[in-house]
Amino acid sequence: MSKLRDFAYNFMIHNHLFVMNSAPYQAVREAIFKKGFSQIEQSPWPTKRINKGNTEGFIQISPKIETDNHLVNPNVTTIQKAWQVAESLTDVDVDVFDALCGIFLSRVKHNEEIIEIELNDLLALRGLKPKLGGEGRRGGFEAKQKEQILKSLTNIQSIWLSIDKATIYEKGKPVQIKLQGRTFIFKDEHGQEYSISEKNCAKNITFTIDQVFAKYLNGSSRQVALLSMKALQYHPYKQLWEKRLSRYFSWRWRTQARKGSFLQPNKIHTLLESIGEKVNVKTPSRTRERFEKALDTLLDDGVIASWHYEKWDEAIADYKGWSRMWLNASVLIEPPEIIKDHYRSIEIKQKGRNKEQQLPVIPNAQNPQQLLGERLKNCRKSLQLTLFQVAEALEISPSYVSNIERTVITPSAKIRKKIIKWLDIYET
Repeated sequence: MSKLRDFAYNFMIHNHLFVMNSAPYQAVREAIFKKGFSQIEQSPWPTKRINKGNTEGFIQISPKIETDNHLVNPNVTTIQKAWQVAESLTDVDVDVFDALCGIFLSRVKHNEEIIEIELNDLLALRGLKPKLGGEGRRGGFEAKQKEQILKSLTNIQSIWLSIDKATIYEKGKPVQIKLQGRTFIFKDEHGQEYSISEKNCAKNITFTIDQVFAKYLNGSSRQVALLSMKALQYHPYKQLWEKRLSRYFSWRWRTQARKGSFLQPNKIHTLLESIGEKVNVKTPSRTRERFEKALDTLLDDGVIASWHYEKWDEAIADYKGWSRMWLNASVLIEPPEIIKDHYRSIEIKQKGRNKEQQLPVIPNAQNPQQLLGERLKNCRKSLQLTLFQVAEALEISPSYVSNIERTVITPSAKIRKKIIKWLDIYET
């Protein structure tokens, strides 16, 4: 079984993959497709500020060279290259960015682990297919397709994050932190960083995440979201709206999951702003038609389950200046069942917190011989939850849950206590 098929079998859920959902991760995505980098005082690098919720900082484009000392003392050539990268960013880069994240989350047992993938995996995840060779046999991917992926990897490697202020949760308590680093780090089998090039990445790519993203994958700060594979596979130009809206809804549904309410109104002007689009002032009807076409496509492709306007009177469209009213109108977007089913464990966890103080934290005395792993597996299956759902509820990795269920490892006292609390709430 190839690495890609192994990845798809173990990790993809009904044509969805998992990606990070932290503020820095979402900020990087938006910075890539919206661009808008500028120069700030005391820094020659293309810069874009981050101001999302309780997270402040900036994203910079700083190409990777043999040493990162150029961050302090850059030369003219490197600075020029940085601005070229900033101008060349595309939605394909976001596709590769999400693909790296999805594969990383599916493979690792700890955040420092270096994983290996094939360059072709990234092409296949984008929905591209190898050309047919002789007699109908599969040939290979086109050289220009591989070049595009290598360019995206180079652009991703050039991103530098500096978080000046952020709040994460450690042991259930808010902690103010400062962080800086890259997004993904490309390292060889010896742990040495290397620059993306055709020579270094001819077939395989080895990488891990840097400390900024790693910090958001620990404990109660961990937050991942389901993303439809369609987001990676929509055409980066012809289906740009569909691609960007898919990502926005993925992020929004995950942030709404703890409240258990997915049918929150979405202001149209907010949706347009989120995908970097504006209303066509001369012919606003074109904007509306393109917007509705995008939602219809998402509906047909199963990315969303339904959509409709809320409190919008169609008669308004007959009057001059209707577009201002339309921009302030809202649409309700319903997620597909896979999204609601997966996030059900998050709702369960929230509702169960009030019960935890009243429940015992010792194993079921009536079944002292029953292994914790068996109890966990039986309870998970009875609730029809996936490994990923239970892992998120327990704030550990899916592979850790699997190993506990199979009694491959013995959980630490802290994790054991969490599991027992969870079981005592939901075990029947």
